[in-house]
Amino acid sequence: VGLAPESAADQAKANQLVADAGDITGEVFGGKPAERLNKWLEYLAGNLREDGYFLESGLSYADFAVAPLLKVIAGKQSKGNLEGVVVPELLLNCLLYTSPSPRDS
Repeated sequence: VGLAPESAADQAKANQLVADAGDITGEVFGGKPAERLNKWLEYLAGNLREDGYFLESGLSYADFAVAPLLKVIAGKQSKGNLEGVVVPELLLNCLLYTSPSPRDS
């Protein structure tokens, strides 16, 4: 499909981001405090490049691992949950986050 990074460095970074996205998702569903979730989200935003992707090589499976997490957070917030959790602007403008889901239509 062409979503795997070619360089070893990008591969390692992508693998770490996928693991981190899983950890953060677990913490969202586990009811962790907003302060902790905000630190995670700032970490993710700090890894996002100006082009809107996490890796130098562009769109990768790491982007697709983070996108569902952002949708879950948005869904929970729309129901009044996750008070105090702030998704950084960089993540809000990420292409995969702003793209509508088939269920959104």
